[in-house]
Amino acid sequence: SVSGSGTTGIGQLSFADAGGGAFTKLSTVDLSSGDTNANFDSSIITSTYKQYFFTFTNLRPTADNSYLIMKESANNGGGFLANDCDWHFQFQYTTQGNTEYLSNSGANDTNAQLTSNHVGNGTMEGVSGQMFFSRDGANPSKGNWSLVFTNSNYVYYQNGGFYRDDASTTNYVRFLFSGTTFISGRITCYGIET
Repeated sequence: SVSGSGTTGIGQLSFADAGGGAFTKLSTVDLSSGDTNANFDSSIITSTYKQYFFTFTNLRPTADNSYLIMKESANNGGGFLANDCDWHFQFQYTTQGNTEYLSNSGANDTNAQLTSNHVGNGTMEGVSGQMFFSRDGANPSKGNWSLVFTNSNYVYYQNGGFYRDDASTTNYVRFLFSGTTFISGRITCYGIET
C-alpha cells in the first residue's frame, strides 16, 4: 500500500515471483585436441526440461573449412535418428568492407548442419554462439541458433533453425565437426524451466 499526496508517497511495494524461465546449468564439456565429439546423454537430456540452451565457446576443428553438426538419439546414443531432419541457415560474411549474404538448407537429413563449411582451425579462428533446443515428449524436436566464426580474413555470422519430423523422444545430443576432430572449445548445456 502507498499513502501520501502529490509527488510524495510512502509505502511498500511487493511483487509476485514471475516463475519459469530460469536457466539451470546442467553440464559443460571441455574439448581438447583429438576429441571427436561432445555428448550430452540421458542423465542431462531428461523429461525434467522441455527446453535447453547450449553455449559454444571457441570451438576449433582440426581440419580447416569444416562445419559443425548436431545429432540426436532416442536411445541414449545407441543409434541416431535418421532421415527426418529439415534444417536451414542464412549467413553473411564480411571481409575488408565487402559483405555477402547466402543461405543453405537440407531436407530429410540425419544431422542438423549448424554452420557452413568455412569454420577455420587457426589460433584466432573457430566458432562461438548459442542454440535453443526444444524437445517435448513425442512432439518433434526443434532448434534455433546464432553463431559467429572466422576463417582467414572472413567473419561469418549465421542464424538457423531445424525441425525433426520424428515422434521419438530425444534423450541424447551430440555435437561434432564433419570428418574431423576438435582442437579445443567448450560446450555448456542449460535446462530452461517452462
